[in-house]
Amino acid sequence: MAESTQGNKRKAEQMEQTVQESEPKAKKLSGMQIPSEKWLEYILTALEDNGGKKMSNAAFKNALWEKYDIDFSLDSNKYALALHLGVFVKSKKLQKVKASYIKFQEPKYEPKPNPTAFQDYDGPIVGGHIDCNGTSLRGDMWPKCKVSEVVDAFGYTPSKFASSFFNWTFQDSNGNPWTLYDWKMKFYMTEEEFLRKTGGDDFVFFNIGGNPDADPTEFVEFLIKSVKLSSIDIRDWNMPESLKELMS
Repeated sequence: MAESTQGNKRKAEQMEQTVQESEPKAKKLSGMQIPSEKWLEYILTALEDNGGKKMSNAAFKNALWEKYDIDFSLDSNKYALALHLGVFVKSKKLQKVKASYIKFQEPKYEPKPNPTAFQDYDGPIVGGHIDCNGTSLRGDMWPKCKVSEVVDAFGYTPSKFASSFFNWTFQDSNGNPWTLYDWKMKFYMTEEEFLRKTGGDDFVFFNIGGNPDADPTEFVEFLIKSVKLSSIDIRDWNMPESLKELMS
């Protein structure tokens, strides 16, 4: 009985010593004391508080520090956040949560009855069912507005081609046909997701097609007046200063 009591005492002393020895290590790993499900919950909450928009690592740190008082001066907390953000992204939860949150926040896109680009436009460009056979890629257009605004400008006209959501055809005063279309976006997202994309934040552009020898000046001016653009580029053509000023 005495031996049993002494044995228990020794075990208790050993356990106490183990706890004392592990205390510095526990403090060092204090970030990992937060369960993984809590980290993921905190990340999700921070994302939702930010409106479902993309956030940098620094933005997450600031949000979690303000909301949950997590000390990111500790390397362990920095490591834990980076680890769980990686898990979130690799499992595509971040993208799914973002999409579902924005979908919940934003109403479904409703096409406008008439293209806004032609409402107050009195220039030479006309749109509609233009024969564009023989045209080829001439350049590209990068909007700095939502794709839905581009669609509003030129009309909701789903493309008949497998590689595009939308395709528009136009004609200038010299009878030259021009086309504007997105390219292969539908391989990576739905139409609804594409309409929510913003040119300034996402890799969104539209191809411009036309005849190789056609002067694009009239058509480019029309595009600049119709939608907000980050840039527009036509191969082997220099944009006049007047159009650069119009776009700025």
